[in-house]
Amino acid sequence: GGVLTGPSAYFCKHPPHQFVDEEAERLTEDFIEGRENAPTNVKCLILAAGQGQRLREIAPSKPLAELHGTAMIERVMDQALKGGVKEFFVVTGYEADKVESFVEAVAETREVRVETKRNPEWTKANGLSVLAAEEHLNEPFVLVMCDHLFDPAILRDLLHQPRRPDELILAVDRRLDNPLVDGKDVTRVDVGSDGRIRKIGKNIDGANAYDTGIFLAPPALFQAIRENLANGG
Repeated sequence: GGVLTGPSAYFCKHPPHQFVDEEAERLTEDFIEGRENAPTNVKCLILAAGQGQRLREIAPSKPLAELHGTAMIERVMDQALKGGVKEFFVVTGYEADKVESFVEAVAETREVRVETKRNPEWTKANGLSVLAAEEHLNEPFVLVMCDHLFDPAILRDLLHQPRRPDELILAVDRRLDNPLVDGKDVTRVDVGSDGRIRKIGKNIDGANAYDTGIFLAPPALFQAIRENLANGG
C-alpha cells in the first residue's frame, strides 16, 4: 500500500463562508490536482478489544481511559467524525458490555450510527479483531485504534488520496525525533522512495517513519489478514 504524511497547516478564507484552515487547504489542493471528492458514507472501524494493561493504573478498560475527562474512544470517535467518516463499527472484547454501552451512548448523542461486534479471541493478534468486522464492511473503510488520538486533518487528507481499488494507505509520522513518541513501543515503518511500505514492525531496521495507526483500507485487507495468519503471522 501507499503512505500519507501529515498534517500541514494552510490558511485560506473567503466570505460569506469561513472555512477552517484544514478544509481550505484540502479544497485548494483538490482543485489544483483535479482530485475527486472524498468517498461518501465512509465507515470507520475502531479496534477496542484490548485490555490495556499499561493503563490499568488509571482505568480498568483501555477504551474508557479518560484524558482530560473524556474517554479515549469518545475522542477518537469525535476526531473521526470531524475527519469525514459517517458511521462506526466497533470491535470489542475485554469489558465488552461497558465499552458497547458507552459507544452506543456516544453515537446517540452525536446522532450517528454505530454497530458493535465482539471478538472472543481478543487476547490474540489485532488482525482477528479486524476480521470480526468483515461481513459488515464491503467498501473502503477507515481503520483506527481506540487509543490513537489524531488530528482530523490527517483523516481528511487520507480520504482524498488517489488510490487503486485494492490498495491500502497508512498515514505515517516522519518526525523521528518527536519527544512525545515512546521509542521502545512505537511501530516503525520503512517507506520507499516510491511511497510504498517496504517493512513495518516494532523492531525493524532502516525505519524512516512511525505508524500512526490510521488506515484507509479496502475489503481485500481481510483476505490478506487471513493469509498472514495462515502463515503464522
